[in-house]
Amino acid sequence: MQQKVRVAASSNGVLPEDMLRHILVRLPAKTLCLFRAVSRSWRSLLSDPLFVAAHKSHHPGPLIVTCSGESFERGTIEILDLSGHVVKRIATSMKNARLECTRHLDLICVARNEHRSTRHVINPATGDTFALPSRSAKEHAHVKKFFPQSFDFGQVVSTGEYKALRCVSIDDSYGECSPMLCEVITLDDGRHARWRGKQGPPAPVTSSMASFNLETE
Repeated sequence: MQQKVRVAASSNGVLPEDMLRHILVRLPAKTLCLFRAVSRSWRSLLSDPLFVAAHKSHHPGPLIVTCSGESFERGTIEILDLSGHVVKRIATSMKNARLECTRHLDLICVARNEHRSTRHVINPATGDTFALPSRSAKEHAHVKKFFPQSFDFGQVVSTGEYKALRCVSIDDSYGECSPMLCEVITLDDGRHARWRGKQGPPAPVTSSMASFNLETE
């Protein structure tokens, strides 16, 4: 690499500006802030709006997802950059839609109504929507009525699979003795994805306190 740089350098030991731009545009912003002190020419180059735009295109920042929708109205999902500009809008078919926490994933999860009994998983890149089944797992078919208490959605690091986990109570009591059931669904199973019954938690949990390891499912 050093040999190539010496060959490309001009006679006074300075790289041509187009080659310098080609290299600097790939460096992180923190490093470029330090390089502004190298010389006036470097400061001018790094402050050039064209260079700033090129650097931004090489280093896209994280996006922010918001969801707006009043009661009895369909929600609208907006994807914004860090400057607050709307990158994309996605209209949902759900009324009173709310976002679930998805921890920097490529998919987003939207819930409907206060009890969050209905959830849709949306691919913001394509707009494809998958409604999570509302029916309980076949292992829990004997349960006539259940009440969702906690929900978690994430990605398994080792396999890349997207999974959701929910814990439900078999009665509407929030007491310490309220029995709970646990169910898991793998989204990568496509339209045939179904909830699967798993061993329930040792103690009642709610969404505000739930923390699940989908890796061990």
